[in-house]
Amino acid sequence: MKIMKPVLWTVFGVLLGVSVRFSTGHVQAQEPAPQPVEKRLVVKPATAPQWVRMYFVSDPKSGGCWLASYTPNDSSFASMAVAPPSACVIQ
Repeated sequence: MKIMKPVLWTVFGVLLGVSVRFSTGHVQAQEPAPQPVEKRLVVKPATAPQWVRMYFVSDPKSGGCWLASYTPNDSSFASMAVAPPSACVIQ
């Protein structure tokens, strides 16, 4: 009886798992419908010395504004800091 109890629980768990697997049916991922791409970030050059490439990056949807340092070596933003929303207003 000492060995039978764990064996019965194991058989019960396997049968439960198999029955759940076959009762749920086959699930298949679908591709989402193509949506028009909305430009989310707006980049505006900041006033800085010529050797520094600084930009204001704004998100019109959330109203966020950041000052970003651009590195031309790997074409990415190296650092970002929060800027006041008035700095991102396009004039």
